Amino acid sequence: MILKMAEKIDCALMGIDKCKVRQAILLSMDCIVCILSFAITMYLLDFKITTFSLLPMFIYAGINVGFLLYFRCYDSLWKCGGEKEVSNIFLACFCAAVTSLLVMAGLDYNMEVVFFVVNLLMVIVGMTSIRVTYRAMRRVVMQMKINQNASNSSRVLIVGAGVAGNMIMRELFENPELKKLPVAVIDDDRGKLGKYVFGVPVLGTTKDIDKIVKEENIDEIIICIANIEPKRKREIIDICKNTNTKLKTIPGIYEIIDGKVNVTKIRDVQIEDLLGRETVKMNLNDMDSIINDKVVMVTGGGGSIGSELCRQIAKYNPRQLIILDIYENNAYEIQQELIRHYHKNLDLKVLIASVRDEHKMEKIFEHLLFL
Repeated sequence: MILKMAEKIDCALMGIDKCKVRQAILLSMDCIVCILSFAITMYLLDFKITTFSLLPMFIYAGINVGFLLYFRCYDSLWKCGGEKEVSNIFLACFCAAVTSLLVMAGLDYNMEVVFFVVNLLMVIVGMTSIRVTYRAMRRVVMQMKINQNASNSSRVLIVGAGVAGNMIMRELFENPELKKLPVAVIDDDRGKLGKYVFGVPVLGTTKDIDKIVKEENIDEIIICIANIEPKRKREIIDICKNTNTKLKTIPGIYEIIDGKVNVTKIRDVQIEDLLGRETVKMNLNDMDSIINDKVVMVTGGGGSIGSELCRQIAKYNPRQLIILDIYENNAYEIQQELIRHYHKNLDLKVLIASVRDEHKMEKIFEHLLFL
């Protein structure tokens, strides 16, 4: 029933800026909280509630909303909200209470400091409760979607209960359409054993991977440790591969720092992950002196590695770039790509030949001697 209501709301808001709708609803609810808390405080402190009380009530609500807007309390994504958002609400409400006290005194409304202290606490609790309730309801809806798709989802084992693991699990839970259901977590920090991350138990360490995969019927393992020594990552990958389970990982810490990818970008295990050492970084500045104004031939230039070499070499202004490949179609594709990119700024030549054809290769090199 709740899921159907959520789907109907989504359909009704189709084509409308949902963020602005949520902001308008939240602002309206904050106004209601301010007015109700003002009225309740008056009742608790034995103030008479009359039509004369309505003006200060609405003035107070307006001042609160003004400070909430000033402190950008409606610009935050409350699904990711935390201490910063709560502190902004506290600051906004505190400033609003002080300002209201001064305004009411200026308008000759007889309201004591204790009134605004009690009211301040009620407003903060009320506004925070609305946001916490929204997050709780959102999580309930997500959990129901996950449970609904559980039979069709891959059962996932998360390796690493740290910050990266938390982020990956949040992404998986908030996007049930990915059809990946975290059912267990492992971490080498024994202090985390028996604890829960987003409701998922930490069942063991990396030594227990094989046992947990069998007991929990794991379909996929995701290694969620961004800052890890290559040698240690290699060891974990070897353990995971012995389970014959689908294996994925998140990017390394340097890829994340460089801004190339986000920590939540899950990918397949790559050759760099298997090296057991840091990858060797080439000094591309030295390439200019090697390639600039030189005749460069790339054998197998139409293949995946060869074509990438051609792209990189073309950047360093060779006198002539020769693509040699046995397959005409492959060579044609990279030739057309480079022509589109460099036009007449690159002297490009394509030769169809096999490097095993000694006679033809000798003729090619004899011709190149005259360039």
